[in-house]
Amino acid sequence: SNEFVLINFYANWCRFSQILNPIYDQLADKVNELYSKNNSILIGKVDCDQQSSIGEKYHIDKYPTIKYFRHGILIKKEYRGSRTLESLLNFIQKQIQSPIVNLNQIENKYSYIVGHFNNTNSKSYQIFSKIAKLLQDDCHFAQSFSE
Repeated sequence: SNEFVLINFYANWCRFSQILNPIYDQLADKVNELYSKNNSILIGKVDCDQQSSIGEKYHIDKYPTIKYFRHGILIKKEYRGSRTLESLLNFIQKQIQSPIVNLNQIENKYSYIVGHFNNTNSKSYQIFSKIAKLLQDDCHFAQSFSE
């Protein structure tokens, strides 16, 4: 039910996991502080020694590995950025921003999937928005509105 989920797959014996774990715990606290009202972001950890079947399911072969999901769907890319609180938080903020631009903001260097809607409350716009977030790494999206 969460819009965005970030999971740290770790092993307690791994030195890099030991370094990341306190930073990741701070991230969870900060996300809870900033986004607890809308409940759309979830920060989680999986101990791959204790939960080896989960690690196997997601093909974890190095630690720590940070994967993310949008609307319950695993994104093919892993998080490969800096492992600092600021970088992780910036990554999350970027991921939850709408990837849809207004029609008058399109750039000629890209191709766009364009949706035309009555308003942002329409069911079709909600579906378009969800698809845009799922495919934001692969496509560009634009919107226009008119009754």
